Amino acid sequence: MAKEVTLALPKELKILLENGVHFGHQAKRWNPKMKKFIYAKRSGIYIINLEKTLAKIKEAKEFLAELLGKGGVILFVGTKKQARSVIKDTAQALGAPYVIERWVGGLLTNFSVVKRRIDKYKQLEEERKAGKFEMILKKELVRLNRILEKMERKFAGVKKLERIPDALFVVDPYRDFLAVKEAKKLSLPVVALVDTDTDPEFIDYPIPANDDTIRSIKVVVSFVFDDLLRAKAQAETDSGEGEVEEGKDEVLNKEESNA
Repeated sequence: MAKEVTLALPKELKILLENGVHFGHQAKRWNPKMKKFIYAKRSGIYIINLEKTLAKIKEAKEFLAELLGKGGVILFVGTKKQARSVIKDTAQALGAPYVIERWVGGLLTNFSVVKRRIDKYKQLEEERKAGKFEMILKKELVRLNRILEKMERKFAGVKKLERIPDALFVVDPYRDFLAVKEAKKLSLPVVALVDTDTDPEFIDYPIPANDDTIRSIKVVVSFVFDDLLRAKAQAETDSGEGEVEEGKDEVLNKEESNA
């Protein structure tokens, strides 16, 4: 009896496979422009070619690393429930702006106007922290708190956004098509996960992947950003060590002058 031959998968492919990154949508829901990223059809479901996923992840990483290295700003967008925590955690770790609630119309194409609303939100937030809300009538306090809560949902992730970002990272461009549409109007590059129901031609750096499960989204985002997060952490560590060395030099100089 012939022995079965088991091919060992590369580590990265195995991780993507184990986390279901290869599962697309039902065949009847596909976008024909995704054909080049599809490996096969199984039980009416399109299977994504993970080798192409890895290749596209590499392209996205190189682009984003170069962008961040030049001081560029990436706006993270992931409003679907499965993406929110992953996008928020990754963006915060990088010190980047993010949108995890409903997209605010005009955030990119009418930034100056939206920025005034963001500034108003920050002003109200500062006034509440300073205790100024305690000095107003209860009815007015209730009104202001409601306004602030609505603003927080809209603007909490972008309150440090001082200018139009240099690129977008979008989990589901099919769902967040308004964000992609505004980016395209301004010729901003878009990096995005593209499932089998998505038109990849609108995306500058498409990453073919299952965008419907937390596990899949999390592993793809980690593949794209883990190296960048480590580089940021190392840079901060090096900066801290530099400050310590400068402090030591100052102490030594003082001791020498007093000797």
